[in-house]
Amino acid sequence: QWLREGMPLHELLGLCPSERAILAVDGVEWLMSEAGNRSLKDVLTMLDLGNEESPWRVVLSCTTPHWSRVSGNLGIPKDSSVFELPLLSREHLLGLESSLPALGQLLRRRSLNRLLGNVRLLRLVAEEARAGHAVPDAAQLVGEASLVEWLWNRLTDEDAAFAPALELFAHNQAARRLRRLPVADLDPASRTTISKLVKRGTFSRERSTIRFVHDIWGDYGRQRWLLG
Repeated sequence: QWLREGMPLHELLGLCPSERAILAVDGVEWLMSEAGNRSLKDVLTMLDLGNEESPWRVVLSCTTPHWSRVSGNLGIPKDSSVFELPLLSREHLLGLESSLPALGQLLRRRSLNRLLGNVRLLRLVAEEARAGHAVPDAAQLVGEASLVEWLWNRLTDEDAAFAPALELFAHNQAARRLRRLPVADLDPASRTTISKLVKRGTFSRERSTIRFVHDIWGDYGRQRWLLG
């Protein structure tokens, strides 16, 4: 609110009301365009993190494959604390069966433990099950690619307009290096289709921008776009 009212960011950060404050930046790999990288570096400089008297600490979340690039671009000190979230254990997965009974056959299959131990993939499958949609047969799944392809086909079979809209949005994200795209930039046909996908839960709309709820849709959409 204060930013919208014109308060300079450095003044706002100086209003820290306690001895300790945390700035959390989620999906930091999406800020690695030239402008985004410069802006985030400016913010980190304002926080004066090298000063022990600074109340600020920063938490950055990033997908593992991008961390080396992100940390290098931002000049993250090598002695910074880095935590890589482990895959869910088999015991943890089996414990989920009572709350996700439709996924029982998948959760019990040992060959899928590593796949479903990935929280972002498990969440996608769980959301399908909770929405009352069929889940894949365990024998169909041999890895992440087969699971994502199954999810993609399930989604795009609902409406012929979904696949081209998803692929175009994913391509534009990469071309512009933006996680969110302005609604005003969508052509009328895409806007209508994406409105349906917002209701379905594939996209999230905040004010005048749109993004994928799960980045995996963008990853797979760009792959489909490139394969043409």
